[in-house]
Amino acid sequence: PSALRSLGEEAFSGCCSLQFINLPDSLESIGPHAFRDCPLDRVPWKKAGLTYWRNRLLYADPGVVQANVQAGVTSIGDNAFEGCQALVSVTLPDSVTEIGKEAFMCCESLVSVTMPNSVLTIGEYSPAEGLRFT
Repeated sequence: PSALRSLGEEAFSGCCSLQFINLPDSLESIGPHAFRDCPLDRVPWKKAGLTYWRNRLLYADPGVVQANVQAGVTSIGDNAFEGCQALVSVTLPDSVTEIGKEAFMCCESLVSVTMPNSVLTIGEYSPAEGLRFT
């Protein structure tokens, strides 16, 4: 609906036939994994396996190996990379100021995160143990 303000966590997660969705301008937030495992290939805010919404990285597809977050993104959402077991490295642009909670949870292969000095807030349980931040 045109008055929709929020989509909850996992709202359309696993909808493997969902290819297109028209989101209203009134939408202010999209919960973690709202479109996880949806093909949504015609959506302009999904690039290289990373799903964005209004200067925020919502989440990465589970098969992403390297994540180069696009310029202009200011925050990394809660659980953004959760379960990305093949993910090896993440590069954040200078525009990022916030990393949500549990952003790198269960990223067993992750060894490097290039984080700019602009990051002011890192949510609880975000850094993976043994992770190298540069």
